[in-house]
Amino acid sequence: RNQLKNDFEFAMNMSYEIFRNDAFRKRYSFSESRRPISKAVYDAVSVNIALLSKNDRELLKNKKEEFRIGLIDLFNNDEKFHKSITTATGQKSNVLTRFTKVKELLKTIL
Repeated sequence: RNQLKNDFEFAMNMSYEIFRNDAFRKRYSFSESRRPISKAVYDAVSVNIALLSKNDRELLKNKKEEFRIGLIDLFNNDEKFHKSITTATGQKSNVLTRFTKVKELLKTIL
């Protein structure tokens, strides 16, 4: 339980460090106004960050801008990902899609 708690706290802190007040929000460009928190974005991003190794966590801190840009790209240019965070978000296929896409993005960056 302590490890889960620590991983959760790390994911929340890291998400804030990367996104500031935009954490877990759909962001289609850096210039648009802030949107509400998306539970679908929250689960995919926070769980994938929590699952990172210590080394990857450190790398992500240094590449946070690439991660932000990568997510904006997914929101804008990946139809399956966009669908997975907007329509029937509880459907198993959509959950798997968004988790996989965020994991792949992190893998590419790290």
